[in-house]
Amino acid sequence: MNDFYRNPKLSRPGVLNSSSLTKRNSGSVFVLWSVALSLFAGTVVWGPSFADAAESKGAQKVSVGANFDSKQLVAWCIVPFDASRRGPVERAEMVERLGLRRVAYDWRDEHVATFEKEVQEYQKRDIEFFAFWDWHPALEPLIKQYKIHPQIWKIAPSPGSGSDAEKAKIAGEALLPVARKALELGCEFGIYNHGGWSGEPENMIAVCKWLRAE
Repeated sequence: MNDFYRNPKLSRPGVLNSSSLTKRNSGSVFVLWSVALSLFAGTVVWGPSFADAAESKGAQKVSVGANFDSKQLVAWCIVPFDASRRGPVERAEMVERLGLRRVAYDWRDEHVATFEKEVQEYQKRDIEFFAFWDWHPALEPLIKQYKIHPQIWKIAPSPGSGSDAEKAKIAGEALLPVARKALELGCEFGIYNHGGWSGEPENMIAVCKWLRAE
């Protein structure tokens, strides 16, 4: 097991309601636990071997405190939970005004029509479209056209019966089509922690390992 699994102090770009724990490495596998500022969240990201990538590229360790630098933080839950109901332009202006350089984009059906405008406004301001909540086919052409590679975050199901190994297989099978799509597009795929069986770190790791085996 590589150092990331053993050491919860490895650093990664942080999420604005969480501090995350290892350096981003496109196509890698790692577990992300978060120390929340306003809630607890976490992801497991799937792709080729993290251990191999870490050894070949030299995993970089920095202090956890460095994650709170404004260039590291990621704005999250700023779309459907915005009391001011900002549009893409106003939202990008807000992120820029706050000095943040990354956004994880959550959305509802009403926002699908403005996906492209959102990407455009972030790119105008050199803000990284860092992650995308769940999946929508309207994102695929934007990934190709604008050459963005957001992490794709999705909640794993929590099967009601069976052993943990059986549940991991059921959850993995449900996630596999989107995980493969993410890999095809050159994006990382993350299992997002939203509680329940699928939010337990050991179960997130088990599902991640099942996906890697596929």
